Amino acid sequence: MKQRVITGTLFALALCAVLFLRKDLLLPVLAAASVICCHEFLDAFAAKNIHPVKWICYVCAAITPALGFFIPAQFVLVCAPLPVFAVLLRHLFRKEPNLPEMLAALCAAGYAAVPFALLVSLLQITPETRSGLLITCAFLFAYFGDMAAYFTGVAAGRHKMTPVLSPKKTWEGAAGGLAGSMLLGALLYAAERQIGMTMPLWPYLALGLVCGVAEQAGDLTASLIKRFCGVKDYGKIFPGHGGMMDRVDSVLFTTVVLYGYCLVCGLL
Repeated sequence: MKQRVITGTLFALALCAVLFLRKDLLLPVLAAASVICCHEFLDAFAAKNIHPVKWICYVCAAITPALGFFIPAQFVLVCAPLPVFAVLLRHLFRKEPNLPEMLAALCAAGYAAVPFALLVSLLQITPETRSGLLITCAFLFAYFGDMAAYFTGVAAGRHKMTPVLSPKKTWEGAAGGLAGSMLLGALLYAAERQIGMTMPLWPYLALGLVCGVAEQAGDLTASLIKRFCGVKDYGKIFPGHGGMMDRVDSVLFTTVVLYGYCLVCGLL
């Protein structure tokens, strides 16, 4: 537990340094993280004896986040999957097309890369202070909700939610996680009031609720893939936590929700 806390704290400090001190590093950092996630997926599927074409997965994972920087933000969701489509075509025209390998390639190439492209596109929001705040919230909704679910589950968890996928998760913990995410939505409302935004409270509470659901869905989806592949963690890059995917599995889902929120609210 001590190792997990230390690693988590260092990860959070590094993340804050990028978001608040050097946002110009966000793209290269997320591109690197995307490639690492791709590598972890390929390793996980290899444990199941599924071997897609690696090189095109790595290329797709590396270049897709950059689309969020070079393309107008409102079109990123349409354009970001295009490199993944190239991965699909490459596997369809293999000498012996294989469905499990094609699906594994799509997962490795786009699962992290496309959400990271959406996250980079939030840099286009003005003012810059709001941009940094919303990007930070993509991570905070995931981690704050996860912590609230954990502590609520430890204190009051009685009814197992998904015994097969995640034996420790309970419905009580899930409810606590949603409450924690909505609380963070209220805090985001208060922070945006300080920089002159005048939206009412309820959209922030709704955003927190949906992000809370997305955070838990992302966690369970990653667990399902790990169970299918027969691996405990995606990697060992973060002692006590596992791999890069073990750290960002929920963030990928909350990012998609946050991007949609920004589109609906006319921020992009």
